This record gives sequence, structure tokens and C-alpha cells, in this order.
Amino acid sequence: MNSTNTFIFYPHIANWIACITFFAAFLLTLSPTEKRARVAAVLFSFGLLARLINLAVLNFSVVTSGSDGQPTNVHPTMSLISSFWIMIYAIAAIWLLLPYLPQTRALFLGKVLHLVILPPLVLWLSVGLVNHTITVLPYDLTWLVYTLLWFRIREAYAPKA
Repeated sequence: MNSTNTFIFYPHIANWIACITFFAAFLLTLSPTEKRARVAAVLFSFGLLARLINLAVLNFSVVTSGSDGQPTNVHPTMSLISSFWIMIYAIAAIWLLLPYLPQTRALFLGKVLHLVILPPLVLWLSVGLVNHTITVLPYDLTWLVYTLLWFRIREAYAPKA
């Protein structure tokens, strides 16, 4: 069995779980209430963790052991840094969705996280892992789902006038 598929679940299942939870979270934000926003935040968090934990583990295992079990020419430190960076992003995004954080502060930190930290992470993954099986490319805009859905959920916490 390939070492890249021995984590919690296979990569395609993690992608489907993330897709379904993101879509359900999006549907809950169509008519936002505080309760729906909290449920959407939980769904978003679950989907984000499913996708990014899987990406981090695959990233590390592909670089350290190669996609076919052969060593790669990328230093494992690069893989470790990018896996750590992915997990820091996921934890920060989930933490900023907590409802007890002040809205203006959470939105400001969310802008920093999603507009300053996330794009270099995507570029790091796309440039650093070009020759491997993990493909995160800047022109593949699926990574923007995290940003757009995060802001949609966070803005649902705003008090209604």
C-alpha cells in the first residue's frame, strides 16, 4: 500500500468531506442567523481540518518518501515547514471564527490571515512542490474558497441593525 494513503482516510474522501461541509456551511449563510452562523462555523472548521490535515500529511509523506516510495530531491525541512504553515493557517482560521471574539478585531486579523499569509502559502506550495504529486497552483482558485467562506461566516456574526 502506498504510504501517502495511510493517514486517517484517503485523499479523495477528505476532499469530498471538505466539499460537502463547505457547501453545507455556504447554504447556512444564505439566510444568516447567529445559530446558523455557529453551525456554519463548525462545518467550515471540520471541512478545513479534513482538507488541510490531509494536505499537510500528504505533503510531508510525498516529499520524505516520494510518491512511489523512492526518495525525492526536495529536502524534508521544506516539507516540514510547509506542513507546519498549513496547520498554523488552519488553527488560526478556526480560532478567528469563535463567536466571542470582537467582530472588528476578528475581521482585521482575518484579512491579515487570508490576504497576507494565505497567498504566500499557496505560492510556497506551488513553487516548492512542482515536481511532486501534490498540486496547489495559484491559478487554481479553489484555495479562495477558504477565504470567501470564512468572511461570509464571520460577517454573519455581525449584529443586525
